[in-house]
Amino acid sequence: MKNNILFQPKNAEMQYNIGLGCLFNNDLKQAYYWFKKAAKQGHSEAIETIEVHLGESGEDVTVREFCEGSGLVKDFKQVKITAEQGDMKAQYMLGMCYSLGDSVKKDYVQAAHWYKQAAEQGHEKSQLLLSALYRNGQGVPADKNQAMYWLRKSAEQGNATAIKLNEILTNGIEIEF
Repeated sequence: MKNNILFQPKNAEMQYNIGLGCLFNNDLKQAYYWFKKAAKQGHSEAIETIEVHLGESGEDVTVREFCEGSGLVKDFKQVKITAEQGDMKAQYMLGMCYSLGDSVKKDYVQAAHWYKQAAEQGHEKSQLLLSALYRNGQGVPADKNQAMYWLRKSAEQGNATAIKLNEILTNGIEIEF
């Protein structure tokens, strides 16, 4: 594999695009891996994608912290109560818990439910992740129209990852991994 162009140190753009494909296919662990490889080479969009999840700290994070943005859910019951009261950030976090199997058994149906609750309120990360679930038929029936709808909603709000994915898909490039 060392001769594969994807593993050449100067191909940060390709690594970033692979990360986008992994993110869109809801493989958050691989997305983080590829974004981090590209970021280490100074790829500004990869750095920005990771920084969105790091916040101001700039410290290295685990894959789960990257996926969740603000760290591990410490009190699942409280997050669920808050989500049920309509808080979109709590709904997003609950969707992440179900997607990752953190504090609960992995359940894409529940993940889709909670992402959709937050997405309908305008939570751009939930819109992006709901798009991935529709794309892959995880927890919801596979529906490329719904996937593109939610991807575009996220992009309209300025989500850099959604903007790049929308650009790639609008130009007719199919992402399959």
